[in-house]
Amino acid sequence: MNLIVIGTMTDKYNYGNIHDAYIAFQDDPTSGKQRPILILKKREEFQYLIYQITTSEPETPFQQRTRYELEDWKIANLDKKSFIKIYPEDARVITD
Repeated sequence: MNLIVIGTMTDKYNYGNIHDAYIAFQDDPTSGKQRPILILKKREEFQYLIYQITTSEPETPFQQRTRYELEDWKIANLDKKSFIKIYPEDARVITD
């Protein structure tokens, strides 16, 4: 299943927009990396629920069920074909 992106890479944390953020690794919160994210909703002032975006193609059956290809990744100003990681454990809360 493909997902059409409505938002684009932007400085505004609005629903449906894609933004760049530093995301800590789950197995080692002391390190992480910059990655594109999809803003799902604002939880509280300066807190947002997000899904991570990855360029890793789904390989396992589980990944095939929990990653959706972004059809409009070029329009969203992403560099490569990308996928949203939609498994609930992949949802994160970030603070602006």
